[in-house]
Amino acid sequence: MPLSKIPNSMQAALTRTELPTGSVIQIQTGGSVGWTNTTSTSMVDALTCSITPTATTSKIFVMINVNGGTVAGVTQYGKFELYRDSTLIRRITDIYGYAINHNNYNTDMSSNYLDDGVSTTSAVTYKVKFATSNSSNYVGFNNYGTGNNRTSSTITLMEIAG
Repeated sequence: MPLSKIPNSMQAALTRTELPTGSVIQIQTGGSVGWTNTTSTSMVDALTCSITPTATTSKIFVMINVNGGTVAGVTQYGKFELYRDSTLIRRITDIYGYAINHNNYNTDMSSNYLDDGVSTTSAVTYKVKFATSNSSNYVGFNNYGTGNNRTSSTITLMEIAG
């Protein structure tokens, strides 16, 4: 059953200003299937995605699903954080390397964040960054076990009408 009895030829497309507050304006997705690791105690880029808001009143809903791993049995943890351009906006999680009977400790992490502080119509880049607490041992990104057992990570950005 059609939602409208008005013929398509007589319907005009809605403009951005006619959409109600809370409407999804656009979606951008970034992902990574490659494995990488770091022994850096300073934050390193792991996953990025950019979006150009259509209005300064827009909010950006950020959805993240990442996989990370640390070396088991050592005193260290991996830090994962979310940035808007160069500004830290959220600590995602810390993962610790205290696994028992495993070569590595790996975990999937999901996080959602509504960023209502964007206030621009210029391109904005969101980044997931990671680091280790102990430069003697690595933290892996997209690291699930050993060998070819790798996973993928994604970041999805949704512009929400404000």
